[in-house]
Amino acid sequence: MTTIKITLTVDQARILRDAIDLMHRLRLGQVEELRDVWDLKEQWGKRQEIEEHALHIKKIVFPELDGLGHSYGVGSDLGKDVSRMYEIYKVLSHALWQTLPNPPSRTVDGDDPYQLRYSGDDKIPFEVNHA
Repeated sequence: MTTIKITLTVDQARILRDAIDLMHRLRLGQVEELRDVWDLKEQWGKRQEIEEHALHIKKIVFPELDGLGHSYGVGSDLGKDVSRMYEIYKVLSHALWQTLPNPPSRTVDGDDPYQLRYSGDDKIPFEVNHA
């Protein structure tokens, strides 16, 4: 099997993790997550408009998911790539948790990143180097 190894800064890893998280959520049917792509926290009208358009997209792509907040769950049989996205996200989240000066012990990111695996792929190796 051919593999690729990359080294990322903490900021680069966070950007990659967030991008994978968004793509994973979209593939699960959480199309309304598009409202958070842009920094519109204080612009509720725009956020609502994006959410309304996202619901139209959702009806086209996922007609079986009726309404806001309805989506498939992690581990749903939507293809290996969807499962792989979740597994990569978990590993990156755990690695980022390890970079915190005093990581909280009770957090999802502190859990074993290999706990839930659906793709059938080998575990994704990672290491955190504190320079």
